[in-house]
Amino acid sequence: MVNNMGILDFLKKDNKNKESEISVSKALDKVKDAARNSDYNEATINAFYAIEAQGRVFANLRREEAQTAREYVKLLDENYNIDFNVMRPLIETFEIAKYSPLTVNSEQFSEVDQVLNQFSSMIKQVGTDSVKQKGKKKMKRRKPRKRVKRRPQ
Repeated sequence: MVNNMGILDFLKKDNKNKESEISVSKALDKVKDAARNSDYNEATINAFYAIEAQGRVFANLRREEAQTAREYVKLLDENYNIDFNVMRPLIETFEIAKYSPLTVNSEQFSEVDQVLNQFSSMIKQVGTDSVKQKGKKKMKRRKPRKRVKRRPQ
């Protein structure tokens, strides 16, 4: 019975992890909804979460709990050539929206939205390239084996 409880605890924890990971489409929908309601702070924060979701899905890169937004984007830059300078306006505006008493205006969010769209294109290419590379490895042909002729007995 003790072993079963350990398994149940593990499954519950695993299920919580799955629930906490929002899908890319839901993350992008949250950005659009907040922008439609002119809540540019919320839209900007959700834009970063959409980047995080896409990084997880297309690049298989999860953000660590203690990792800042800047550190995560720098990691994307180092590992997948996602240009940090392209991402800088989004990161800076995210920091304002999340940690500052200032509010994000429509012009700032417009720039965030452009960066998000650029990132979406870049990261999808990363995912496509990794799938192609995996496919190439699997499709590699082997040399045929030499057949041993059996002699009739």
